[in-house]
Amino acid sequence: MTKFRNVLIAVALGAVAMFSSCKKDAENSDLVLDNYNTGKVTCIIEAVYEFGEDPEKVPDGTQVVFEAPYKDFNANIKTGNVIKVFTVSGGKVVADLEAPSAGVEYQIRVVGFEHDYDNGSDSFNYLFDGNGSETVKPYDNKALKITCTHKTKLED
Repeated sequence: MTKFRNVLIAVALGAVAMFSSCKKDAENSDLVLDNYNTGKVTCIIEAVYEFGEDPEKVPDGTQVVFEAPYKDFNANIKTGNVIKVFTVSGGKVVADLEAPSAGVEYQIRVVGFEHDYDNGSDSFNYLFDGNGSETVKPYDNKALKITCTHKTKLED
């Protein structure tokens, strides 16, 4: 009986030691983005063909990715990126983006989209994409134009 009690006490002490040591593993991340103020960037996004035609609005629903390195928000974070995805509506994207007081440069990428070209006699389908960058600081209200060019003429 004494042996059983000693084993039970040893198991209980081991469990206490094991669970109390796990607490150190549950630390919060050093990255806290919600403490930053935001800046606003309005991107007018157009599609331009090589034929010299007037620019056209990018189709609604096209996605635009804004990306900035975590290290620009917190020097203790060495890798990774903050990624925000917005959707084009009415030929533009209005993005509210977190920004430290020194500012942060966001790389902006328009996800590839298809667009039809019709010059009256011929009709073609093209794959477009585009990119840009913008430095954002708290309380900014910036406008930016991104011109997307076609990469590939899609075959029927």
